[in-house]
Amino acid sequence: MASRHSDVEAKKLRPIYDALDAKNYKGSLKLCSNVLQKISLDSETGQTATALKALTLQRLGKIEEAEQLCQQLKHKVPTDETVLNTLYLVYKSLHKLEEVTQCYEAAYAKQPKNEQLLQAIFHSYVRRSDFQKMNQTAMKLYKTFPKDDYLFWAVQSMLLQAQLERGAPAMLVQLAERLMQTALANGTVRVEDELLLYLDILSEQGQHTKLLELINDARYKTLFQEEAERLRLQATTHAKLLQWPDANLAYKTLLLDHNADGWDFWTGYFDSGFAMNDSGQWSCEQAAALINELRSRPPQDGLLLRGPSLAQLELCRRRMASDAAAVEELPGLVAGYFEAFADRPICAADLSPYVGVLPPEPLLAALRLAVGPEPPADADVRRRVDAACPAAPGNISLFVCVCPCVWLAGPFVLCPLTGRRHC
Repeated sequence: MASRHSDVEAKKLRPIYDALDAKNYKGSLKLCSNVLQKISLDSETGQTATALKALTLQRLGKIEEAEQLCQQLKHKVPTDETVLNTLYLVYKSLHKLEEVTQCYEAAYAKQPKNEQLLQAIFHSYVRRSDFQKMNQTAMKLYKTFPKDDYLFWAVQSMLLQAQLERGAPAMLVQLAERLMQTALANGTVRVEDELLLYLDILSEQGQHTKLLELINDARYKTLFQEEAERLRLQATTHAKLLQWPDANLAYKTLLLDHNADGWDFWTGYFDSGFAMNDSGQWSCEQAAALINELRSRPPQDGLLLRGPSLAQLELCRRRMASDAAAVEELPGLVAGYFEAFADRPICAADLSPYVGVLPPEPLLAALRLAVGPEPPADADVRRRVDAACPAAPGNISLFVCVCPCVWLAGPFVLCPLTGRRHC
Protein backbone atom coordinates (compact mmCIF):
# COMPACT_ATOMS: atom_id res chain seq x y z
CA MET A 1 0.00 0.00 0.00
CA ALA A 2 3.06 2.24 -0.06
CA SER A 3 2.97 5.41 -2.13
CA ARG A 4 4.83 5.15 -5.45
CA HIS A 5 5.01 8.80 -6.57
CA SER A 6 8.06 9.65 -8.65
CA ASP A 7 10.33 12.48 -7.55
CA VAL A 8 8.93 14.74 -10.29
CA GLU A 9 5.34 14.09 -9.23
CA ALA A 10 6.25 14.51 -5.57
CA LYS A 11 7.63 17.97 -6.33
CA LYS A 12 4.26 18.94 -7.80
CA LEU A 13 2.50 17.90 -4.58
CA ARG A 14 4.99 19.32 -2.06
CA PRO A 15 3.68 22.94 -2.28
CA ILE A 16 0.17 21.64 -1.52
CA TYR A 17 1.38 19.91 1.67
CA ASP A 18 3.29 23.04 2.66
CA ALA A 19 0.17 25.18 2.21
CA LEU A 20 -1.91 22.75 4.28
CA ASP A 21 0.71 22.69 7.04
CA ALA A 22 0.66 26.50 7.07
CA LYS A 23 -3.17 26.43 7.16
CA ASN A 24 -3.20 28.39 3.92
CA TYR A 25 -6.28 26.59 2.64
CA LYS A 26 -7.11 29.04 -0.17
CA GLY A 27 -3.58 28.67 -1.48
CA SER A 28 -3.81 24.90 -1.18
CA LEU A 29 -7.10 24.87 -3.11
CA LYS A 30 -5.55 26.89 -5.94
CA LEU A 31 -2.49 24.63 -6.12
CA CYS A 32 -4.68 21.49 -6.20
CA SER A 33 -6.76 22.93 -9.05
CA ASN A 34 -3.61 23.79 -11.01
CA VAL A 35 -2.25 20.26 -10.65
CA LEU A 36 -5.57 18.66 -11.63
CA GLN A 37 -5.75 20.75 -14.83
CA LYS A 38 -2.60 19.03 -16.06
CA ILE A 39 -2.91 15.48 -14.63
CA SER A 40 -5.58 12.84 -15.15
CA LEU A 41 -7.63 11.58 -12.22
CA ASP A 42 -6.63 8.05 -13.24
CA SER A 43 -3.01 8.65 -12.22
CA GLU A 44 -1.87 8.27 -8.60
CA THR A 45 -0.67 11.88 -8.51
CA GLY A 46 -4.05 13.06 -9.80
CA GLN A 47 -5.84 10.95 -7.19
CA THR A 48 -3.59 12.32 -4.43
CA ALA A 49 -4.22 15.89 -5.57
CA THR A 50 -7.97 15.20 -5.65
CA ALA A 51 -7.87 13.78 -2.11
CA LEU A 52 -5.88 16.80 -0.92
CA LYS A 53 -8.39 19.11 -2.61
CA ALA A 54 -11.22 17.35 -0.81
CA LEU A 55 -9.35 17.76 2.48
CA THR A 56 -8.82 21.45 1.74
CA LEU A 57 -12.50 21.98 0.95
CA GLN A 58 -13.43 20.25 4.21
CA ARG A 59 -11.09 22.57 6.12
CA LEU A 60 -12.73 25.54 4.38
CA GLY A 61 -16.16 24.31 5.49
CA LYS A 62 -17.31 23.36 1.98
CA ILE A 63 -18.57 19.99 3.08
CA GLU A 64 -20.77 19.08 0.10
CA GLU A 65 -18.03 19.83 -2.43
CA ALA A 66 -15.54 17.82 -0.38
CA GLU A 67 -17.89 14.86 -0.21
CA GLN A 68 -18.56 14.99 -3.96
CA LEU A 69 -14.83 14.86 -4.69
CA CYS A 70 -14.42 11.91 -2.30
CA GLN A 71 -17.21 10.04 -4.07
CA GLN A 72 -15.58 10.69 -7.48
CA LEU A 73 -12.32 9.38 -6.13
CA LYS A 74 -13.97 6.41 -4.46
CA HIS A 75 -15.32 5.23 -7.85
CA LYS A 76 -11.74 5.12 -9.15
CA VAL A 77 -10.90 2.53 -6.43
CA PRO A 78 -7.56 4.02 -5.30
CA THR A 79 -4.99 1.69 -3.72
CA ASP A 80 -2.30 4.25 -2.88
CA GLU A 81 -1.63 4.64 0.85
CA THR A 82 -1.49 8.45 0.72
CA VAL A 83 -4.80 8.70 -1.11
CA LEU A 84 -6.58 6.30 1.23
CA ASN A 85 -5.21 7.99 4.36
CA THR A 86 -6.32 11.39 3.08
CA LEU A 87 -9.78 10.04 2.31
CA TYR A 88 -9.90 8.69 5.85
CA LEU A 89 -9.21 12.18 7.26
CA VAL A 90 -12.04 13.69 5.21
CA TYR A 91 -14.59 10.98 5.94
CA LYS A 92 -13.66 10.98 9.62
CA SER A 93 -14.48 14.69 9.85
CA LEU A 94 -17.80 13.95 8.10
CA HIS A 95 -18.54 11.12 10.56
CA LYS A 96 -18.80 8.60 7.71
CA LEU A 97 -16.35 5.92 8.74
CA GLU A 98 -18.30 3.27 6.83
CA GLU A 99 -17.19 5.01 3.61
CA VAL A 100 -13.56 4.54 4.68
CA THR A 101 -14.15 0.83 5.16
CA GLN A 102 -15.68 0.57 1.69
CA CYS A 103 -12.65 2.31 0.16
CA TYR A 104 -10.24 -0.12 1.81
CA GLU A 105 -12.36 -3.16 0.92
CA ALA A 106 -12.50 -2.11 -2.75
CA ALA A 107 -8.73 -1.53 -2.78
CA TYR A 108 -8.10 -4.96 -1.24
CA ALA A 109 -10.35 -6.60 -3.84
CA LYS A 110 -7.96 -5.22 -6.48
CA GLN A 111 -4.85 -6.30 -4.52
CA PRO A 112 -5.79 -9.43 -2.53
CA LYS A 113 -2.15 -10.11 -1.60
CA ASN A 114 -1.66 -6.69 0.00
CA GLU A 115 -1.31 -7.31 3.73
CA GLN A 116 -1.35 -3.62 4.64
CA LEU A 117 -4.71 -3.09 2.99
CA LEU A 118 -6.25 -5.96 4.96
CA GLN A 119 -4.74 -4.51 8.14
CA ALA A 120 -6.33 -1.17 7.26
CA ILE A 121 -9.71 -2.89 6.84
CA PHE A 122 -9.33 -4.41 10.31
CA HIS A 123 -8.48 -1.03 11.83
CA SER A 124 -11.45 0.58 10.10
CA TYR A 125 -13.71 -1.95 11.84
CA VAL A 126 -11.96 -1.18 15.13
CA ARG A 127 -12.87 2.49 14.73
CA ARG A 128 -16.51 1.51 14.21
CA SER A 129 -16.48 -1.06 17.07
CA ASP A 130 -17.77 -3.72 14.69
CA PHE A 131 -16.48 -6.66 16.72
CA GLN A 132 -17.85 -9.41 14.49
CA LYS A 133 -16.19 -7.93 11.39
CA MET A 134 -13.02 -7.38 13.41
CA ASN A 135 -12.98 -11.07 14.29
CA GLN A 136 -13.63 -12.18 10.72
CA THR A 137 -10.96 -9.87 9.29
CA ALA A 138 -8.38 -10.87 11.91
CA MET A 139 -8.96 -14.56 11.17
CA LYS A 140 -8.61 -13.82 7.44
CA LEU A 141 -5.33 -12.06 8.16
CA TYR A 142 -4.13 -15.02 10.21
CA LYS A 143 -5.01 -17.54 7.50
CA THR A 144 -3.68 -15.46 4.60
CA PHE A 145 -0.57 -14.05 6.29
CA PRO A 146 0.14 -16.46 9.20
CA LYS A 147 1.42 -14.29 12.02
CA ASP A 148 0.81 -14.76 15.74
CA ASP A 149 -0.29 -11.14 16.20
CA TYR A 150 -3.31 -11.70 13.98
CA LEU A 151 -4.42 -14.65 16.09
CA PHE A 152 -4.39 -12.44 19.17
CA TRP A 153 -6.33 -9.76 17.27
CA ALA A 154 -9.00 -12.36 16.53
CA VAL A 155 -9.10 -13.55 20.15
CA GLN A 156 -9.40 -9.98 21.47
CA SER A 157 -12.20 -9.29 18.99
CA MET A 158 -14.10 -12.38 20.19
CA LEU A 159 -13.73 -11.32 23.81
CA LEU A 160 -14.92 -7.77 23.10
CA GLN A 161 -17.89 -9.07 21.13
CA ALA A 162 -18.86 -11.40 23.98
CA GLN A 163 -18.51 -8.64 26.58
CA LEU A 164 -20.04 -5.66 24.80
CA GLU A 165 -22.40 -6.88 22.08
CA ARG A 166 -25.93 -7.91 22.93
CA GLY A 167 -26.95 -11.29 21.63
CA ALA A 168 -23.37 -12.41 21.01
CA PRO A 169 -22.98 -16.22 20.88
CA ALA A 170 -22.08 -17.65 24.27
CA MET A 171 -19.51 -19.97 22.72
CA LEU A 172 -17.32 -17.05 21.58
CA VAL A 173 -15.42 -16.93 24.87
CA GLN A 174 -14.95 -20.69 24.81
CA LEU A 175 -13.59 -20.50 21.26
CA ALA A 176 -11.26 -17.67 22.32
CA GLU A 177 -10.03 -19.81 25.21
CA ARG A 178 -9.29 -22.76 22.91
CA LEU A 179 -7.30 -20.52 20.57
CA MET A 180 -5.30 -19.15 23.50
CA GLN A 181 -4.67 -22.66 24.83
CA THR A 182 -3.25 -23.59 21.43
CA ALA A 183 -1.07 -20.47 21.43
CA LEU A 184 0.12 -21.27 24.94
CA ALA A 185 0.96 -24.87 24.00
CA ASN A 186 2.84 -23.68 20.91
CA GLY A 187 4.87 -21.21 22.94
CA THR A 188 3.62 -18.16 21.02
CA VAL A 189 2.52 -16.29 24.16
CA ARG A 190 5.68 -14.24 24.65
CA VAL A 191 4.69 -10.84 26.08
CA GLU A 192 2.60 -9.56 28.98
CA ASP A 193 -0.32 -8.26 26.90
CA GLU A 194 -0.86 -11.68 25.33
CA LEU A 195 -0.83 -13.40 28.72
CA LEU A 196 -3.21 -10.76 30.15
CA LEU A 197 -5.58 -11.45 27.26
CA TYR A 198 -5.72 -15.12 28.27
CA LEU A 199 -6.23 -14.15 31.91
CA ASP A 200 -9.13 -11.88 30.90
CA ILE A 201 -10.76 -14.79 29.09
CA LEU A 202 -10.40 -17.03 32.13
CA SER A 203 -11.79 -14.31 34.40
CA GLU A 204 -14.74 -13.79 32.06
CA GLN A 205 -15.61 -17.48 32.47
CA GLY A 206 -15.07 -17.46 36.23
CA GLN A 207 -12.10 -19.85 36.01
CA HIS A 208 -10.27 -18.11 38.86
CA THR A 209 -8.40 -21.18 40.09
CA LYS A 210 -6.90 -21.77 36.66
CA LEU A 211 -6.11 -18.07 36.39
CA LEU A 212 -4.27 -18.20 39.71
CA GLU A 213 -2.24 -21.19 38.56
CA LEU A 214 -1.07 -19.29 35.50
CA ILE A 215 -0.14 -16.21 37.54
CA ASN A 216 1.99 -18.32 39.87
CA ASP A 217 3.52 -20.47 37.12
CA ALA A 218 7.27 -19.83 36.99
CA ARG A 219 7.19 -20.02 33.17
CA TYR A 220 4.97 -16.96 32.94
CA LYS A 221 6.10 -14.86 35.89
CA THR A 222 8.86 -13.35 33.76
CA LEU A 223 6.33 -12.09 31.21
CA PHE A 224 5.09 -9.47 33.67
CA GLN A 225 6.99 -6.23 33.22
CA GLU A 226 6.24 -5.26 36.82
CA GLU A 227 5.90 -7.58 39.77
CA ALA A 228 3.26 -5.23 41.22
CA GLU A 229 0.88 -6.05 38.37
CA ARG A 230 1.28 -9.78 38.95
CA LEU A 231 0.70 -9.36 42.70
CA ARG A 232 -2.36 -7.20 42.04
CA LEU A 233 -3.90 -9.90 39.86
CA GLN A 234 -2.96 -12.50 42.45
CA ALA A 235 -4.59 -10.51 45.26
CA THR A 236 -7.85 -9.81 43.38
CA THR A 237 -8.11 -13.44 42.29
CA HIS A 238 -7.61 -14.71 45.86
CA ALA A 239 -10.37 -12.30 46.94
CA LYS A 240 -12.75 -13.63 44.26
CA LEU A 241 -12.05 -17.15 45.55
CA LEU A 242 -12.67 -15.92 49.13
CA GLN A 243 -9.12 -16.92 50.04
CA TRP A 244 -8.82 -14.03 52.48
CA PRO A 245 -5.47 -14.81 54.17
CA ASP A 246 -3.70 -15.10 50.81
CA ALA A 247 -5.41 -11.97 49.48
CA ASN A 248 -4.51 -10.03 52.62
CA LEU A 249 -0.87 -11.07 52.41
CA ALA A 250 -0.67 -10.10 48.73
CA TYR A 251 -2.18 -6.66 49.40
CA LYS A 252 0.19 -6.16 52.33
CA THR A 253 3.16 -6.99 50.10
CA LEU A 254 1.93 -4.52 47.50
CA LEU A 255 1.69 -1.78 50.13
CA LEU A 256 5.06 -2.49 51.71
CA ASP A 257 7.14 -3.14 48.62
CA HIS A 258 5.44 -1.35 45.74
CA ASN A 259 2.97 1.46 46.39
CA ALA A 260 1.93 2.65 49.84
CA ASP A 261 -0.27 5.27 48.16
CA GLY A 262 -2.35 2.77 46.17
CA TRP A 263 -5.87 3.20 47.51
CA ASP A 264 -7.13 0.05 45.77
CA PHE A 265 -4.49 -1.86 47.70
CA TRP A 266 -5.61 -0.34 51.00
CA THR A 267 -9.29 -1.10 50.43
CA GLY A 268 -8.42 -4.64 49.34
CA TYR A 269 -6.27 -5.05 52.45
CA PHE A 270 -9.10 -3.87 54.73
CA ASP A 271 -11.79 -5.89 52.91
CA SER A 272 -9.80 -9.11 53.21
CA GLY A 273 -8.76 -8.31 56.77
CA PHE A 274 -12.22 -7.57 58.13
CA ALA A 275 -13.55 -10.66 56.28
CA MET A 276 -11.40 -12.85 58.54
CA ASN A 277 -11.41 -10.58 61.62
CA ASP A 278 -13.75 -12.90 63.53
CA SER A 279 -11.51 -15.92 62.92
CA GLY A 280 -8.57 -14.31 64.72
CA GLN A 281 -6.29 -14.49 61.66
CA TRP A 282 -6.19 -10.71 61.40
CA SER A 283 -6.78 -7.79 63.74
CA CYS A 284 -7.14 -4.03 63.61
CA GLU A 285 -3.94 -3.83 65.64
CA GLN A 286 -2.05 -5.47 62.78
CA ALA A 287 -3.51 -2.94 60.37
CA ALA A 288 -2.57 -0.07 62.69
CA ALA A 289 0.99 -1.39 62.91
CA LEU A 290 1.23 -1.51 59.10
CA ILE A 291 -0.12 2.04 58.83
CA ASN A 292 2.35 3.35 61.41
CA GLU A 293 5.24 1.60 59.66
CA LEU A 294 4.38 3.19 56.33
CA ARG A 295 3.70 6.62 57.87
CA SER A 296 7.13 6.58 59.50
CA ARG A 297 8.88 6.26 56.15
CA PRO A 298 10.53 9.44 54.82
CA PRO A 299 8.54 11.41 52.19
CA GLN A 300 9.10 10.51 48.54
CA ASP A 301 10.44 13.42 46.46
CA GLY A 302 9.67 15.71 49.38
CA LEU A 303 5.93 14.90 49.30
CA LEU A 304 4.16 13.19 52.17
CA LEU A 305 2.14 10.17 51.02
CA ARG A 306 -1.60 10.51 51.55
CA GLY A 307 -2.30 6.77 51.44
CA PRO A 308 -1.20 5.71 54.97
CA SER A 309 -2.87 8.73 56.63
CA LEU A 310 -6.08 8.17 54.69
CA ALA A 311 -5.91 4.47 55.58
CA GLN A 312 -5.83 5.49 59.26
CA LEU A 313 -9.13 7.31 58.74
CA GLU A 314 -10.60 4.35 56.85
CA LEU A 315 -9.61 1.91 59.57
CA CYS A 316 -11.21 4.15 62.19
CA ARG A 317 -14.42 4.46 60.15
CA ARG A 318 -14.71 0.69 59.77
CA ARG A 319 -14.09 0.19 63.48
CA MET A 320 -16.98 2.52 64.37
CA ALA A 321 -19.50 -0.26 63.77
CA SER A 322 -18.15 -2.29 66.69
CA ASP A 323 -15.88 0.04 68.70
CA ALA A 324 -17.33 3.11 70.42
CA ALA A 325 -13.84 4.51 71.01
CA ALA A 326 -13.40 4.94 67.25
CA VAL A 327 -16.20 7.54 67.22
CA GLU A 328 -14.16 9.73 69.59
CA GLU A 329 -10.91 9.17 67.64
CA LEU A 330 -12.22 10.16 64.21
CA PRO A 331 -12.44 13.98 64.74
CA GLY A 332 -8.80 14.12 65.82
CA LEU A 333 -7.74 12.05 62.82
CA VAL A 334 -9.73 14.32 60.49
CA ALA A 335 -8.01 17.35 62.02
CA GLY A 336 -4.60 15.73 61.62
CA TYR A 337 -5.24 14.82 58.00
CA PHE A 338 -6.60 18.28 57.27
CA GLU A 339 -3.55 19.92 58.84
CA ALA A 340 -1.17 17.73 56.82
CA PHE A 341 -2.89 17.86 53.43
CA ALA A 342 -5.20 20.91 53.36
CA ASP A 343 -2.90 22.58 50.83
CA ARG A 344 -3.80 19.92 48.25
CA PRO A 345 -6.97 20.42 46.18
CA ILE A 346 -7.92 16.74 46.62
CA CYS A 347 -8.13 17.06 50.40
CA ALA A 348 -11.89 17.75 50.59
CA ALA A 349 -12.65 14.76 48.33
CA ASP A 350 -10.40 12.58 50.49
CA LEU A 351 -12.22 13.60 53.67
CA SER A 352 -15.78 13.44 52.32
CA PRO A 353 -16.47 9.80 53.38
CA TYR A 354 -15.36 10.61 56.94
CA VAL A 355 -16.70 14.10 57.64
CA GLY A 356 -20.08 12.84 56.45
CA VAL A 357 -20.34 10.45 59.42
CA LEU A 358 -19.33 13.07 62.00
CA PRO A 359 -21.82 15.26 63.86
CA PRO A 360 -21.41 18.98 63.02
CA GLU A 361 -19.79 20.06 66.29
CA PRO A 362 -16.93 17.51 66.35
CA LEU A 363 -16.29 18.24 62.67
CA LEU A 364 -16.15 22.01 63.15
CA ALA A 365 -13.94 21.54 66.20
CA ALA A 366 -11.58 19.48 64.07
CA LEU A 367 -11.53 22.12 61.33
CA ARG A 368 -10.95 24.95 63.82
CA LEU A 369 -8.10 22.96 65.32
CA ALA A 370 -6.49 22.66 61.90
CA VAL A 371 -7.25 26.20 60.69
CA GLY A 372 -6.19 28.02 63.84
CA PRO A 373 -7.81 30.58 66.17
CA GLU A 374 -11.12 32.01 65.06
CA PRO A 375 -11.08 35.72 64.03
CA PRO A 376 -13.28 38.24 65.87
CA ALA A 377 -16.99 37.76 65.25
CA ASP A 378 -17.45 41.29 63.93
CA ALA A 379 -14.80 40.90 61.23
CA ASP A 380 -16.12 40.91 57.70
CA VAL A 381 -15.76 37.87 55.46
CA ARG A 382 -12.60 39.07 53.69
CA ARG A 383 -10.83 39.93 56.95
CA ARG A 384 -11.84 36.58 58.48
CA VAL A 385 -10.51 34.66 55.47
CA ASP A 386 -7.31 36.74 55.40
CA ALA A 387 -6.78 36.09 59.09
CA ALA A 388 -7.22 32.33 58.72
CA CYS A 389 -5.49 32.12 55.31
CA PRO A 390 -2.67 34.66 55.08
CA ALA A 391 -1.16 35.07 51.62
CA ALA A 392 1.05 32.03 51.11
CA PRO A 393 1.19 29.11 48.68
CA GLY A 394 -1.53 26.56 49.36
CA ASN A 395 -3.89 28.85 51.27
CA ILE A 396 -6.37 29.03 48.40
CA SER A 397 -6.50 25.24 48.52
CA LEU A 398 -7.04 25.49 52.28
CA PHE A 399 -10.06 27.74 51.75
CA VAL A 400 -11.36 25.48 48.93
CA CYS A 401 -11.06 22.49 51.25
CA VAL A 402 -12.73 23.99 54.34
CA CYS A 403 -15.94 25.12 52.64
CA PRO A 404 -16.94 21.72 51.15
CA CYS A 405 -16.19 20.05 54.49
CA VAL A 406 -18.49 22.50 56.26
CA TRP A 407 -21.16 21.97 53.62
CA LEU A 408 -20.96 18.21 54.28
CA ALA A 409 -21.60 18.89 57.97
CA GLY A 410 -25.14 19.93 57.12
CA PRO A 411 -27.27 23.05 56.49
CA PHE A 412 -26.91 26.27 58.52
CA VAL A 413 -23.53 25.31 59.96
CA LEU A 414 -21.23 28.23 60.74
CA CYS A 415 -18.05 28.14 58.63
CA PRO A 416 -14.92 28.79 60.74
CA LEU A 417 -13.35 30.75 57.88
CA THR A 418 -16.10 32.92 56.41
CA GLY A 419 -18.35 33.26 59.46
CA ARG A 420 -21.32 32.51 57.23
CA ARG A 421 -23.87 29.77 57.59
CA HIS A 422 -24.01 27.34 54.67
CA CYS A 423 -27.45 26.28 53.55
